Amino acid sequence: MHLQEYVRKEALIMLQNALEGSGGAAVSVAYMEAFRLILRLGVGDKSFIVRIAAARCLKAFANIGGPGLGVVELENSASSCVLDDPVSSVWDAFVEALGALFALVMNLESQVQPRAKGPSTPEKKLEGFLQRHLEFTFVKGIP
Repeated sequence: MHLQEYVRKEALIMLQNALEGSGGAAVSVAYMEAFRLILRLGVGDKSFIVRIAAARCLKAFANIGGPGLGVVELENSASSCVLDDPVSSVWDAFVEALGALFALVMNLESQVQPRAKGPSTPEKKLEGFLQRHLEFTFVKGIP
């Protein structure tokens, strides 16, 4: 493992620990920035250990209730996850993360609501979300 890969992996592990430690109670802007970093820097990384760390961050995000996640963010995470990765441990990690995110979508009451006042994510926008992404991502992997 190269030093740069190690640093990126450790940074994502620190982010995962911070997410888990916050329990969804921090400022929503911090969560949105963390989410963007995970998708932008971790999910598409060349190193499989960094991609696994990114998937674990996504799972941690879902486990704390997905604070600040809306339909757009959930769809971006579902479409960004690499389910055709040649490394089976990466594939497994992303499947776990997507499963946790899909469970969050199915049970909107468990999603942490941002502190700011404003409209919550309407259920109508979530109609077809699971079918669209399950059909595309999971069926795509069937030989």
